[in-house]
Amino acid sequence: MPRWEQDVRIGATSYRIVLTKNAIEFWHLAKKGIRHIGNGSFSISGKGALFNASITHASPRTVEELAHLSLDDLRSLGKNLSDAFVKIKHKIEMLQDESYEKRTLGLQAWRQSPVYQNYLMIGQRSVEKGLDVSQVIQQKQAANEQCLTLEEFMSIADFNEELSY
Repeated sequence: MPRWEQDVRIGATSYRIVLTKNAIEFWHLAKKGIRHIGNGSFSISGKGALFNASITHASPRTVEELAHLSLDDLRSLGKNLSDAFVKIKHKIEMLQDESYEKRTLGLQAWRQSPVYQNYLMIGQRSVEKGLDVSQVIQQKQAANEQCLTLEEFMSIADFNEELSY
């Protein structure tokens, strides 16, 4: 059966949509009505119809998105930090579904991201100066430097522990 594939960007996330021939014509009519509904599914609506499509694999941009994840990106990924980290984990799982090598690339990209580098810098400064993490964050905030909040720092620590399993 003929297939049609399209990379779609919704917010800060890229997805690959795969449609069969039956849905291709509808897709072209409904491009403006695409909506992400979670769990790798999309609702594509238009002209009174509804079609669900599923993602088959991660876009090559997934690794790049992880590598460039900024504090602003992190804060806009979800309603709360839990939602944001679920989305980041989903990106890594999508890469893992393709291969272990791609998962490793995704993890390396996460560790290169501005968010993760900020996390490392706060931890390093805490150890070097013998301060609590909260004190380092307060100093950076007082100096008007962009940095993680204590809640974000702790969430990253929990997330990293979750990734190691």
